[in-house]
Amino acid sequence: MPLRITAESGKEALAAYAWAVAPRETRASSKTALLDAAAQLLTRFPPTEVSGRKLAREAGVNYGLVHYFGGKDRLLAEAYEELVRRFVGEVTNFGTKLPDVRRVVAREDVWRAAAYLAIDSSWSVEYRASSRPIAEAFDRLVAHRRPDADPAEREARVASVLTMLLGWAMFGPMLGRGVGLDRSADDQVLERLCSRVEEIIGGSGR
Repeated sequence: MPLRITAESGKEALAAYAWAVAPRETRASSKTALLDAAAQLLTRFPPTEVSGRKLAREAGVNYGLVHYFGGKDRLLAEAYEELVRRFVGEVTNFGTKLPDVRRVVAREDVWRAAAYLAIDSSWSVEYRASSRPIAEAFDRLVAHRRPDADPAEREARVASVLTMLLGWAMFGPMLGRGVGLDRSADDQVLERLCSRVEEIIGGSGR
């Protein structure tokens, strides 16, 4: 019976070969490079526009290693989960204190990745759920700062904040040019955006 070579078996063979020829000391760094590259690509493209080969080129590793580590979808998902985890832990680890909204807004890498993920309809619902910790962190903050708000109001406030942050990261400067504002006005618009976010969350200070 002739040996059948399928696309999947070819990928597995390529991955096995790439792993076999890779020096031991580079194996651990290869996944780190792939995850870092995946995080960077997610800030510039929707997931479906990131191919395994594009990911490998960005990381500077053998294409076969993309398949060894589970394929590009798994790497993109893992990279995004790590991006969100760090964001929640380092930037929005505000507990009940109002965060530095300007610092939150400045994390355009997170907001762009989240926006691309949201508009890519073919991306798994399971992976989209990776954005949930961001919304949950804001919900906890609103609940503390606006104790009289019922769940529906909290949800509306969180949705408003996230919409503004995602919209600014993706389209803010472009829309500014579209309505005739020059670049010098960006800071003023951003200042108003931050003030509005603070107001929606629940005032300023502690």
